[in-house]
Amino acid sequence: MKYMLILLFAFLSFGGEVRSVVFVVGDGMGVPVVSYTRERFGPLVLDQLPHIALILTSPLGGGVPDSASTMTAYMTGEKVRRGAVSYKGGELTTLLELAEKKGMCTGIVTNTRITHATPAATYAHVPDRDREEEIARFLVPSLHRHLGDGIEVILGGGREKTSGVLDLLSEEGYRVVFSLEEVPEDARKVIGLFSDDHMGFGTPLDLMVEKALRILSRCGRGFFLVVENGLIDIALHRRDLETAAREVLILDKVVRLLTKRLDLSKTLIVVVADHGHGVVLERFSDRATGNHTREDVILRAVGRGAGAFKGTLKNTDVFHILRDLIGF
Repeated sequence: MKYMLILLFAFLSFGGEVRSVVFVVGDGMGVPVVSYTRERFGPLVLDQLPHIALILTSPLGGGVPDSASTMTAYMTGEKVRRGAVSYKGGELTTLLELAEKKGMCTGIVTNTRITHATPAATYAHVPDRDREEEIARFLVPSLHRHLGDGIEVILGGGREKTSGVLDLLSEEGYRVVFSLEEVPEDARKVIGLFSDDHMGFGTPLDLMVEKALRILSRCGRGFFLVVENGLIDIALHRRDLETAAREVLILDKVVRLLTKRLDLSKTLIVVVADHGHGVVLERFSDRATGNHTREDVILRAVGRGAGAFKGTLKNTDVFHILRDLIGF
């Protein structure tokens, strides 16, 4: 059965325009933490995705990357300096904005603040990732000319950083909710903010993604959904490898959900780390350093067009491949 699935995935991997894309980011999910998770908890769904590429992660000027520079590279095809959010002397158009321009539905699901660097790079344009109140204003369609009618689904943490725009979003047709249970599946646009800051370790990210898919799947024009588990990175900054591994498991549950829930003859699923972390593994102990690294990371893909990802790629190449597959 396993090999029949692999053959099916291979058949779906080439040819034809991609209708929908789910772009999954494991923040800080370098090879060592995935290896540790597998050794600690057993085989991962990630291991079953048939297409793999090695991704180079350096920012503009070289050196050690951060989430702002790496996610910007994925979303815009441009290298920027550390800390810049889809900004390089001016605004850089993102894949999410191109999707809005094409008339697709769009969504962001994260267990960090929705104004944090990784999700922010999909829709905001600032030279400094720490300007989160300014980043929040880019969520408001009337204040952001590239956002079309607005992102349909926004789920994550960060009420404190977004409080200044919630009334504006409500006026522009968003349902504003503060718990996952309140997310209305019949809403045209919804923003769910489930914590004041980042959400807590163990947050059921898969349930958040399921809510988003139920809304976006009603869109007859295809969708572009970005999903981030940013708590992997936060755990590693705390040198807590065990918690980081449990967060990798949560991301793996998301991948399982996506591969079961979505029609892979029309949908492309990409799973990638933005950068690595200085994890020291000695016989898979729980020792870790708390710093980013400049190591290459792994991209895994399945579904329509997944065969385009292969070999060694610059992080900026990911943008160009996705742009061509979707037909922007």
